[in-house]
Amino acid sequence: MRVDDSGTAATHGTVIYGYDATGRLLEECHQVTCDQPTDPFTRWTYDDAGRRVTETTPEGTTTYTHDTDGNLATAAGPEGTTTYTYDPAGRRIAEDGPDGPRVYAWDAAGRLAAVIDGAGVTTFGYDGDGTRIELSGPDGDVALTWDPNGTLAQPVAVAFDDGTTVTDTTLAWASTGVPAWVEVDGALQVSHADQVWNPTAHTDHTGALTHTTTADPWGHDPSVSNVDPGAPDPALGFSATIAAASADGLVHMRARDYDPTTGEFLTPDPWQRP
Repeated sequence: MRVDDSGTAATHGTVIYGYDATGRLLEECHQVTCDQPTDPFTRWTYDDAGRRVTETTPEGTTTYTHDTDGNLATAAGPEGTTTYTYDPAGRRIAEDGPDGPRVYAWDAAGRLAAVIDGAGVTTFGYDGDGTRIELSGPDGDVALTWDPNGTLAQPVAVAFDDGTTVTDTTLAWASTGVPAWVEVDGALQVSHADQVWNPTAHTDHTGALTHTTTADPWGHDPSVSNVDPGAPDPALGFSATIAAASADGLVHMRARDYDPTTGEFLTPDPWQRP
């Protein structure tokens, strides 16, 4: 997504974004204009607290409701209704909808400990600083190594064991906080990101394009196109996060886990004032 300086409309290729006076995203249009109901658009509305109220596409409208504590309670759309449940600390503990039920478990420190759904159980492990270093799920086991230096700790190595083979990934980070390059089993990938760190393309050591990546502005429904079928899959996900560090459908953003389907985090902001 391209973000302009004024918070109004900004273009990137064939995609146009519209914003309101407060900088909230109102529309994504995948052509010059989206005046017809069948045009490729997505539009959003918000309440006075900045929470998403509706999301409209040519397929229909999804309406979001929130409880008295401000937590997302329901999302009702063309495919059905999903309901969400929270514990007294405001952490999401369950959801149930067209894709089936999902349960979230939290440890004593308030960190996501497990996700249980129809695909199985995914568990997470952390070091003494609360940094996620392990993930074990239906697809295999992940071990993460972090560099603690700098403003934010950065992941520098990822090992994924699917039970048959181990894929080793190393990363180097630019001073701007975006990945400079990624190496997957010895194959170099250079990540090309937009202004909010979302990878849009990867090239190899010769500069040849290997992958392109698209998603909606919230990181929902990501799609990776393998231009070079022989190249390993990209390691990076939404906002330069490590895809393997997250449960399916979530984005792990260090302090919290984010749900791109709803555009909301699973837990309250840990830095918010009481």
